[in-house]
Amino acid sequence: MSAEAQRPQSLSRRAAALVGLVVIVLAAAGAGYWAGARAPSASAAPVLADPAVTGQGLADTFFKLLQAKDKPGLEQFLSPSFQLLRADGSANGKTDYLAGNLPTIQSYALSGVTATQEGSLLVARYTATVTGVTNGKPYSPGPAPRLSTFVWSSGAWRLAGHANFDALAGTAPTPTGTSYKLTFIGTSAAADNRFHQVGPDAAIQYGTARITGSATLGSTPVGVELLVALDLAQGSGPFDGFLTLTSPNGDVLGFTYAGSTTWDGTTSRILGTVRTIGGTGALAGVIGGGSMTSTRTGPVGSPVECVLTLALTGLAGG
Repeated sequence: MSAEAQRPQSLSRRAAALVGLVVIVLAAAGAGYWAGARAPSASAAPVLADPAVTGQGLADTFFKLLQAKDKPGLEQFLSPSFQLLRADGSANGKTDYLAGNLPTIQSYALSGVTATQEGSLLVARYTATVTGVTNGKPYSPGPAPRLSTFVWSSGAWRLAGHANFDALAGTAPTPTGTSYKLTFIGTSAAADNRFHQVGPDAAIQYGTARITGSATLGSTPVGVELLVALDLAQGSGPFDGFLTLTSPNGDVLGFTYAGSTTWDGTTSRILGTVRTIGGTGALAGVIGGGSMTSTRTGPVGSPVECVLTLALTGLAGG
């Protein structure tokens, strides 16, 4: 067969081989594209071993930025889609939230964090005990639930949504009546206290305490008893319980008690509110409430310096 007759067959075989090579390359490229689309990218959210630990750290960051009134820091920490919803129905987006007056936070404590993760979404629910002022009204110092949603964006977790389920104390009637100020040193016997330490490095302490002291209500000396249940993480956290004042003749006046403890490394600052439950004898008709501020420089169970400020009606001679 002549060279001219063989050339078309040779070119045909070469063309077929070339087409086959192109198909293989395109197929490989396509497989690579889909594999890349399905594989986690470098900017994907990390898979958290314990979402609650990360959730608590992120929530704490939010409250620290608020406490410092750090608007540049909040600008970075809040997602562009940030939404805030309060218990009274008021709400803000990111722009108007940062443009307004941020709340004044005097102290705060977070506890009971539970969190879940789904890809780039992290949802944390927890209890926050906050004291401070917002819109000219005081925060209730009692523990209240919060819900925070974080989204992974540009290599970091950012706060996309925050819900506050606690109404401000300023929206409730302010106690009225005669003002009384009681100061006392509260002490507790080891036999009256039940504390447990759990969690990583035993950083969580919970339990109950009985604290006693003596003060003067008006012109009457009274015994003071506090029965407190506390839940502290690294020295800070919420508590609640009961306060009882007992006169020399045995009449008692009972209160509910709730608040928070904040440990700054040297001193525990304890802030709480009290409301009357009822009384006996000459104290049966007394109603009202107020606040108690306390400081403690030692561990839980050490003496506590307390100032109880009350507004009461119905107290004979008061």
